[in-house]
Amino acid sequence: MHIVFFDFVTQDGGAPRVMIELAGRLAERTRVSVIDPYGYCPEFRAAAAQTKVDYHVLDPTARRVVVGGRGLGRA
Repeated sequence: MHIVFFDFVTQDGGAPRVMIELAGRLAERTRVSVIDPYGYCPEFRAAAAQTKVDYHVLDPTARRVVVGGRGLGRA
């Protein structure tokens, strides 16, 4: 089994913190990957590095992002 989490993480805390803790626990028993489109939050990247999950950033060159809202995209 391979579990994949996909999330736009712009700040650490709340839901992203719970997700990475759950992913780390699941990784003790099965393969787990976390896909972060921008890799924008250094605290989240550090938390992922402390787990056994495969952490992937789709666009590591993105430095200013807007998530949500009609007509809004990466600036």
